Amino acid sequence: MAALKLPPAARLPAVVGALLALLTLALYAPALGFEFNNYDDAQYITSNVRLQDGWSGANVEWAFTSHYAGNWHPLTWLSHMLDCQIYGLRAGGHHASSVLLHTLNTLLLFGLWRRMTGQLWRSALLAALFAWHPLHVESVAFVAERKDVLSAFFGLATLWAYWFYAQAPGGRRYALVTLGFICALMSKPMLVTLPILMLLLDFWPLRRAGPWRQLILEKTPWLALSAASSAVTIWAQKQGGAVASVAALPFPVRAANALHSCVNYIEKIFWPVRLSAYYPYPRQLAWGSALLGAVIVIGFSIAVCLGARRRPYAFVGWFWFLVGLLPVIGLIQVGAQSMADRYTYLPALGIFIIVIWEIAERGRAHPAALSWAAAVALLGCLATASHQLSYWRDSTTLFAHAIAVTPENAFAQCSLGRALLAQNRAPEAVECFRAALRAEPKFDEAAVNLGLALLHEGKTNEAAAALSDAIAMAPRNPYAEFGLGRIFDAQDNLDAAIAHYGAAVRLKPDLAEAQTSLGAALAAQHRFADAAAHFTAALQANPQSGEAHFQFGNAQLAEGRLEEAAQSYGAAAALEPETPAIEMNLAIVLERQGKTHEASAALERAAVLAEKSGDSALAARLRRHQRALSK
Repeated sequence: MAALKLPPAARLPAVVGALLALLTLALYAPALGFEFNNYDDAQYITSNVRLQDGWSGANVEWAFTSHYAGNWHPLTWLSHMLDCQIYGLRAGGHHASSVLLHTLNTLLLFGLWRRMTGQLWRSALLAALFAWHPLHVESVAFVAERKDVLSAFFGLATLWAYWFYAQAPGGRRYALVTLGFICALMSKPMLVTLPILMLLLDFWPLRRAGPWRQLILEKTPWLALSAASSAVTIWAQKQGGAVASVAALPFPVRAANALHSCVNYIEKIFWPVRLSAYYPYPRQLAWGSALLGAVIVIGFSIAVCLGARRRPYAFVGWFWFLVGLLPVIGLIQVGAQSMADRYTYLPALGIFIIVIWEIAERGRAHPAALSWAAAVALLGCLATASHQLSYWRDSTTLFAHAIAVTPENAFAQCSLGRALLAQNRAPEAVECFRAALRAEPKFDEAAVNLGLALLHEGKTNEAAAALSDAIAMAPRNPYAEFGLGRIFDAQDNLDAAIAHYGAAVRLKPDLAEAQTSLGAALAAQHRFADAAAHFTAALQANPQSGEAHFQFGNAQLAEGRLEEAAQSYGAAAALEPETPAIEMNLAIVLERQGKTHEASAALERAAVLAEKSGDSALAARLRRHQRALSK
């Protein structure tokens, strides 16, 4: 087969595009070895049973009808669902999908800007800054932020379709733009500003002729889609309890934080240091900083408007930045963060455009100096982005760094504590939760986790006090109720345990651990029918819960339902193959069924697992029983 030959005019752009792609893939290649983090990855993927089930008619319907996690973004859910179908819960595959999408976005941006402006090297520099800027690491390395890279993919594809439409307007091309825009909105509603960004592109670089009234009217259907998407998003976020009330955060405070954040974003674009996975809302806002932000925003806006004819790129770039940030600037406060690096994924392009075009226009007489300056800037971005990427390898590294750069960060302290507790480092976790409560005394999540960590250490009284504090802070906290249930369960106070477990499952029916514990407590009181209902609910919430299968098997064994118990133990063993108790109880069932050979094999497996866990005494007892059974 003859090799594909590109025309000479296309060879250089193809080479530049290939270099952009290769360097971007090389920069983010380490992410393929990273873990999921405990920020939002659990909610989005590792604890989301719908996604783990993979593609099915019911799950696709769920993606389009659910407002889970306070968002309506069905294409994002389908993207995660596809990853789970292909990779299961192997984090590297999920990271690979995000890296690939970011690389495709880089190529789409490079090609689009080259087409619109006719400038090869400026467009390449724009794409490189987009691909390698440290601020964009969060959008790529944070698996739960798939919505950033996916919505950008559809957003840039929409702008490509819009460029084709602008060359020769027609119904089919208009429909293609509309389809792309709908896909972008169904990936992340932050793209509601896309019609306004198209208007900016009409001014420059497309320089579309015709009255502005006609250009605005042309975008009316897209603006209607933006309004609908905004309404659905606000409703979904209110349903999820993510929208802060005006009483909690008055509008002047939000406006001041928005101005302060604008300045911070610009500062971090030019000097990307001390980046954090989470920026806490300041307890006392610096009104002087907000005033400075107002002066900068208003002053620069006036300047670019006055100079729009001479420097159209500055006008478009500045308002691209401001308009792009508008949905997430905090005027409608969603979540507790004051700002986030991921919010700059597309808006930062506006600042890049201003800098690149302004320097290029001013430095025409010194092309060599410009080339060296660009090379130094890009090398700096690559090095800084690579360093920033390393913090995302796991939750402990991520939040330890966040605490280092934002010390009064209750959320980061709590997240670090949860990561340490998952590693059985309870004393260190306790210190993190206490630090979180010092930074934010009414932080109920930290109080709950403090209680669970103290319970892990066997400090029952202190744990109960912490969990009671959490309920006082947030009376409808299911995790605090669950923790108190565990304490009473450990004290064999089953009535009190059942009361708290019951409160937990009423508040959060899909809390599989609470459903399982409630079922086990009811079974201990021989209320087997009630217990079965809760084990069933636990397995509906999380079919991969080995503990739920095991406890269901215990209840079935106590009732004498041997066949069902054997099935439950078999499912538990498949999910938790390193747990000797499962094989021990399975051996009891098999022995009662008269299946001596199978029971002996189960005892041998249990003995091997006991030895692996360091319990040689248990292993010896199991082998004695196995020998007696074999006689």
